[in-house]
Amino acid sequence: MTANTTTAVSSSPNPSASGQAVTFTVTVSPCCIATGTVTLFDGAVPLGTGALVSSPFSSIITATFATSNLAAGSHSITASYGGDTYDNASTSSVLMQVVMPNAAITLTSSPNPSVVGQSVSFTATVTPSTATGTVTFFDGSTALITNLPVSGGTATFSVPNLSAGTHSITATYNGDANYGGSTSSVLIQVVNAN
Repeated sequence: MTANTTTAVSSSPNPSASGQAVTFTVTVSPCCIATGTVTLFDGAVPLGTGALVSSPFSSIITATFATSNLAAGSHSITASYGGDTYDNASTSSVLMQVVMPNAAITLTSSPNPSVVGQSVSFTATVTPSTATGTVTFFDGSTALITNLPVSGGTATFSVPNLSAGTHSITATYNGDANYGGSTSSVLIQVVNAN
């Protein structure tokens, strides 16, 4: 006689950003008894098949899947357990995985080139302009300012003391509740000696 099973699926992170890796964990009950495979679906499209694995340190039997290829939007994720000799097949309820689109960010400066001791203004423009959140500016790998708020699609600050030479400036948009983060192309800021 075969036993009924219950299948459940969870994900992390949720919501996620476009291009961000999402890990799905499928749990089949009763634990430590069921064997076989689980197939993960996005709607009717299979995302992958994996074998159930029991953990030696817990009473949970799971299969895990990871993907970074989900398009922006809402995804109806289900997991289907195929059953085995002693356990009936089962399908999870729908998990809604929300994938946020990434906002774009561009960076400008003025003046460029500048001279030592001259204040340089850096402006990060986030598209779409409805995006909120914060921007962090970098000179190479060194943060110039962190978590500067975005207002009206832009974040601006000035640096009065850049040293002579060339500086590789980037701006990273940190994302908000509706948009994933992104990093600008490198802006070369030239600072001439007096």
